Amino acid sequence: MKMHALVIAVLGSMAFAGVAKAENRRALEAVQDAIDLVEDQGGKCRRAMFDELVAVENLLKDGSDGRANKKLRSVRVHERCPEKVDRLLRVAQDELEDAREERREDRRDRRRDDRRDGRDDRREEEKKAPKRPAGVPFADWHGDCQSFWLISEIARGNASSSTMTSLGAMFAPACENPNGMSDAYYPNGTMAKSGSTWYYPNGTMAKSSDTYYYPNGTMAKSGSTWYYPNGTMAKSGATWYYANGTQAGGWEGLSSQACSKSAAACATYKLALNSDIEDWRTMGLVKLVSTAR
Repeated sequence: MKMHALVIAVLGSMAFAGVAKAENRRALEAVQDAIDLVEDQGGKCRRAMFDELVAVENLLKDGSDGRANKKLRSVRVHERCPEKVDRLLRVAQDELEDAREERREDRRDRRRDDRRDGRDDRREEEKKAPKRPAGVPFADWHGDCQSFWLISEIARGNASSSTMTSLGAMFAPACENPNGMSDAYYPNGTMAKSGSTWYYPNGTMAKSSDTYYYPNGTMAKSGSTWYYPNGTMAKSGATWYYANGTQAGGWEGLSSQACSKSAAACATYKLALNSDIEDWRTMGLVKLVSTAR
């Protein structure tokens, strides 16, 4: 057995068995055959090529196909070496180039699949969670932020523009801060918020626990009972009332009648129905009935 073949057999049994990947195995075999030919030829052929080919062989065994291919391209077959050495090295290069192209194609396919999967995931996510409309609060918002929105909506149309501006300036942190808002005072020293109790700029109570008030001090909501701005009961339990105090029954007929009177007020009410907060939807109908006349 030739010395090189003996070395290959010993090393193969110790460390390199199975190291060559399937995709570069034929290239490795071609390079090893070329090494055997170079070693058999001896002389200038061996001195010129043996070390370089062994380096290529080691790179292939390590799985460094790219480096091996690059080195193969720089190897020059000595004129004293058999022509078959050149053919074997060309075979090795062709195998590595083919394997590299296959890997490139695989990566392109995976990227296309990933992009397609990503698009499919986004479409599926969009189906599951449609984009939330602006202009309404949602139940996963912080409690203070929900309270601020409801107080502002109760006050809107029932308070001056300066009052609405003061409310926005004072209570903006309730929604900007993920932890809600701490106790605060208006610039003139009037209490704005103390625990679960909120106040309008004029000092009138806006909210105390689950009870809300209009800016003039009239009750807007207490538990499940709601009132129109004129103080007339709007809803008690599941029963609704017209703004004049007459019983209306369910909300469907009440909303339908009010919507027939004002398209603009009806549009605002329908936007409110997108919220998953029941109090916000109820307030939407109270506002619709009190404004659509």
